[in-house]
Amino acid sequence: MCNMMSLDLKKTLYEVHPSFVELERIKSMSLQDLGGTLIELWSLTDTPLDEQKCFDHVTSLISVSQNTVMPQGCLAHDLIKKVEVEVKRLKHSKASKMKELVLKKMIDLEEIYRSVHMYIDSDHECDIWLNWRS
Repeated sequence: MCNMMSLDLKKTLYEVHPSFVELERIKSMSLQDLGGTLIELWSLTDTPLDEQKCFDHVTSLISVSQNTVMPQGCLAHDLIKKVEVEVKRLKHSKASKMKELVLKKMIDLEEIYRSVHMYIDSDHECDIWLNWRS
């Protein structure tokens, strides 16, 4: 509609109230940050590509400059909430994988101690590691 009427939406919104343009910029930056976090967490948790595809539209916004025309609905509140939920899920998954890794390393360490005939209270040590970041 703005194209047909040769209107600059940002300029018009700014004329109504400058905070409207600022809100759009903040939401865009927030979504770009979430997109970057998604990519980082996907890498850490070895998330399959088919699970990542439903967020392609979000991760593609990472490289969009402030002056680029954004696709319709890309800053929708429900979309941002959906991405936030996915980030929380991935952070939980990351924490679980980290605990698994720590337990595996503890078992490896116990085997090393056994091989050199050293005794270690593994239950106590394991509790310390598991409760360290909880």
